[in-house]
Parts: sequence; structure tokens; C-alpha cells
Amino acid sequence: MNPLVSICCQTYNHVNYIQEALEGFLMQKTNFDFEILLRDDASTDGTTEICMEYALKYPDKINLLAYDENQWQKGVKPFSDNVQRAKGKYIAICEGDDYWTDPLKLKKQVDFLEEHSDYGLVHTNFSSTGGENKRIITRKKTNGDVFIKLLKGQYHIGTMTVIFKKSLLKNVESNSNCIVGDISLWIQLAKQTKFGYIDEVTANYRILEESLSHSENIEKSIKILKNALECRNYFIKLYNINVDHKLALARYYSNIIKLAYEKKEKNISQSYFKKLINLGAKFITIKTIFFYLGSRIFAFRLIINFTYQVKSWASGL
Repeated sequence: MNPLVSICCQTYNHVNYIQEALEGFLMQKTNFDFEILLRDDASTDGTTEICMEYALKYPDKINLLAYDENQWQKGVKPFSDNVQRAKGKYIAICEGDDYWTDPLKLKKQVDFLEEHSDYGLVHTNFSSTGGENKRIITRKKTNGDVFIKLLKGQYHIGTMTVIFKKSLLKNVESNSNCIVGDISLWIQLAKQTKFGYIDEVTANYRILEESLSHSENIEKSIKILKNALECRNYFIKLYNINVDHKLALARYYSNIIKLAYEKKEKNISQSYFKKLINLGAKFITIKTIFFYLGSRIFAFRLIINFTYQVKSWASGL
């Protein structure tokens, strides 16, 4: 088989979700060959057995890499490891807890890239599932150069919707400091090429109670948010780009306040909660405060705090 697309699926302890992900790949209707590179990082919940079952059933499609020992704990990044096996001209990504919903997803995106040689990546709209809730993520996107928008934190991409040219990876470094590696990857790809967007829902993002990008633990959540900001700042300095990234900072701190407010009843010490509020108030606008909190008394206290903090905020940028 000479695949045009390599689907990279990284999974770990996704026993309740991996089958839906695999079925989403297998249902794709294309006029070209594609391979499914399935990578299991020594799951302990039965995910490995499901992966083996599918690999045996579809040997012409699924190439399984199953580890006996967890590689993430050894510092090995799942996608970077998996994509090294890719034979296709194009790379598609979908983690084992997400899934595709459109059987023509691959074809639509490959057609776009084949018809637009100056574009190296194309992504789509998607739905989101968390618990019993499901909603469509509706974001107005534009095609073209999105490099600066990514640096500012103004452009969001659903990883499970992406297809890009594999040749672009030769100029991508693996930044070990970025916890959420997608941010690093998108920025480096956008430095090289235009991004396309198809405004159709082709996949579903599953919000789990505990994952790399989402956690019920507020300190862990804040660590992830902070790392995303630091990752953007790293590339701003690396490329020596003059970017006004106050919006990214404001979004980061507004998310901190949102987290603090939502989880303030969950065994958070008063001193730590106060620290978060003081930190968040430096960068959050009055409008965002009222939008997120909906409490006039609480918001009034934050506005007062914001007034006192704004001078130190401005001088520190």
C-alpha cells in the first residue's frame, strides 16, 4: 500500500472511547489509500486489547505500535514518536478519546490541499462533548496567514480536525517545555505555510474530567494555562517577532479567574484563592469580570483590585 494520508492516533487508557475513534477512521470514503498508525502507550484498562483486536481484523489499514512500558513517563512524546512511521504525503491527527463524524472528512481536506498548493494545513469546525452535553464549536475562521494570530492566542484549532503536509515537519523542533505540544506545532507550521479552514463539523472533541489539557485540579489547570502562555512567548523571542500579546495575557488571567471562581468551593484555601484573584485582576477587563462571574459583589471587589493593580501591570510589560 502507498498511502496518501497517514492517520496518527495516540491512545492511553481510552477503553471507553478508542473503538469509536477507530470506527471513525475506517468509515472514511476516499479515492486514495490511507494508513492508520495506532500507538498504545502501555494502557492498563483494556485499551491495548481493543487495539490488538482491530489491528488483527484490519491488517491492511491499521499498523499497531503497542508498548509494554509507558513511554510518556520516560519523556517520549506520543505524536512525535508515532509520526516517524508515517508513509503518507499528508498527516491527520486524532487522539484515542476523540472521533470523526464525517465519512468524507479526509477526502474534503485532501481535495483542498491538492487544489491549493500554497496551503500546507487545513482544519475544520467540530463538536464538543463533555458528560451528557454536546455542542457545536462555532468559530469564524479565515484562510491564509495565521502565524501572528497563533502567537497572540487568537486562533484556535481542533487537533482532531487537522491534516497537514508531512514535509513541513522537517523544520519543526520538538519543544520539550511545551506541555500541550499542539501549540508549538501549529506555530511552527504557520511560520512556514498558510492554513485553510473548512466550516463544516467533521469531528468531535471529548472533554474528559482528567486529561493533558483539562483537569479538575485547579493548580494543574493553571499550570497548563501558564505553560501555553510561556510556549507562545518562547516562539515570540525565538523568531524575534514584535507582537503585542496583551490579549493572550488577558485571556490567560481571565481563565485563571474563571477557574478560581468555579472551583472556590473545592477545598481551595482562602489565601491561595486570594492569590489567584490578585494575579488575575492584573490583566482582566471589567467586562470579562462581569461576564464570567455574574456576581456584583464579587466583581466589585475585583474591580477595586484591578484599579490598584493596573499601574504595575502596565509597567511590567
